[in-house]
Amino acid sequence: MFLFNRKSPEEKEAARLEKLRRTEGDRAFGGAIMTPVGVLSLADICMVRLVPEEQALQINCGRKVVSIPYAALRGMSTSSEAQIARDESPITALEMTELLSGDAGQFVGDMDKNAEARARWFIAIDYEDEAGAQQRLIFIAYSMRGPYIARGKLYAAVQFEETLNDIMRRFGTAGQPS
Repeated sequence: MFLFNRKSPEEKEAARLEKLRRTEGDRAFGGAIMTPVGVLSLADICMVRLVPEEQALQINCGRKVVSIPYAALRGMSTSSEAQIARDESPITALEMTELLSGDAGQFVGDMDKNAEARARWFIAIDYEDEAGAQQRLIFIAYSMRGPYIARGKLYAAVQFEETLNDIMRRFGTAGQPS
């Protein structure tokens, strides 16, 4: 037994965070945007990725690009349609109903609170705009084969959420690196 090579829990957590930071630029997910912002339109198929060189989250939809500085990020949540329909999600059923009663309903359709095996997943990113107002972008998650439909969260979204939480811890609520 080699007990002298064992890492403490603090060392393990520090190594995990360092790996997250080294691979930050590799984090991304794809989806269709449900809340238009700036040059982005409803149902645009986007790639959302982290750009550590620019300290920004970048949303690419073809030639259209929107960047949100790390300091403006406030949160991210991933929810299934069943969780939203049962009000067990940060994305409220009322908020989703408003989206679906608008133009988003044309490409998403009705929500099903019993949809578990074939649940669609929605990703919400909360941030502050230039004026300091709270904003929320909602995406329907996509895999390489089209809309993501499965029992568990999209692996890329889970990794993205974990990395985004680390970034928010580093930048704090005031937007300054800690």
